[in-house]
Amino acid sequence: MDFPHRIAETFLELRRAATIRGALERLTPRALSDLGITREDVPHIARVGARMAPQGASYVEIVAEARDRRLHSPTLAARFVGAAKWVQSTLPRPASAAGWRWNSSGGGPIGAFSANSPHTPIAS
Repeated sequence: MDFPHRIAETFLELRRAATIRGALERLTPRALSDLGITREDVPHIARVGARMAPQGASYVEIVAEARDRRLHSPTLAARFVGAAKWVQSTLPRPASAAGWRWNSSGGGPIGAFSANSPHTPIAS
């Protein structure tokens, strides 16, 4: 499959998804409940239906696949946290953190007061 064909197929899929979504959004809540779906299911069903309907998938298969994908897809908050962790891991460490080493003899960070440190404050 060449690149122009893939672009055309993607646009056709988007058009099919928009058509399905528009038709489902025009339905009343009662009609949606008769179909066994909710308003929150509509975008997922439209997306999956646009991909699976041309292959001859039934309505029941499309709804089941949409619910399965929705159940296993990360939430927006989880995506944000994952992206933030990735950005944090790719950024260079600040120069001040490089000098903050763990003191192997005293069990604390270097520069911290310890019992055998000459800089221990004198208790009054």
